[in-house]
Amino acid sequence: MKLNLCCGIRLLDGFLNVDKVDIGRYFPDAVKNKDFMVCDLNTKPWLNETADVIVMRDGLEHLASGSFVENMEEVWRILVPDGEFACQVPDATTPQAFVDPTHTTFFTHLSMDYFDPDKLLCQMLPHYSSCRFHIVKAEPTKDMGLHFILRKIPHV
Repeated sequence: MKLNLCCGIRLLDGFLNVDKVDIGRYFPDAVKNKDFMVCDLNTKPWLNETADVIVMRDGLEHLASGSFVENMEEVWRILVPDGEFACQVPDATTPQAFVDPTHTTFFTHLSMDYFDPDKLLCQMLPHYSSCRFHIVKAEPTKDMGLHFILRKIPHV
């Protein structure tokens, strides 16, 4: 299964597109011929290791339930071993991170280092979380955001 979480009107072919808001009510053409589901992610609707890919563009910073670490642990839980998580978030060093009053978490280029055992922050603070990812990509975007691709590392 491929999940496009917090999709808004950016629905992807071949994915289960999920948003808390019924996008079809406001933008019926956006959901036409797409797999779309209205769902509050706080309900934790997926079983362990059921998603091969999770995409979350401009969504992770909005999740109100749990901390950033808890939300990453939830992503880790539902990904299959070696599954990929691609996310885009506003860069905390730019105004875009603070303009939206619904943002609950702020990110820098080092934010995901806490989950990668090859990175110093994870090595220094391994007790922050037991979930582990390999950072495949961490780069700025043209619109002052950050784009990450992480690959799940299964527990040994």
